Amino acid sequence: MVVMVMGFLTVLIQGSSQAGGVEKVWQTVLKGSRLDIFDFDPDPLRRHTFWTVSIGGTFTWLGIYGVNQSTIQRCISCKSERHAKL
Repeated sequence: MVVMVMGFLTVLIQGSSQAGGVEKVWQTVLKGSRLDIFDFDPDPLRRHTFWTVSIGGTFTWLGIYGVNQSTIQRCISCKSERHAKL
């Protein structure tokens, strides 16, 4: 875990440094509307709105964990539902 956190921090610090500092990164984020998470525009063609993230995220999550072959095989191979939950 320590190696992963240190790698993450290294990338974060180096990336911010090369982009011109934290303030420059923050200005770029605000200018590009990357932090507007409460955008309730129902247009499905917009990239990041509340609806596209929540509905699209649900289908992505279902694809990864709900119908993934390895997950289903693990659940089927268990003795009971309790054993599968563990």
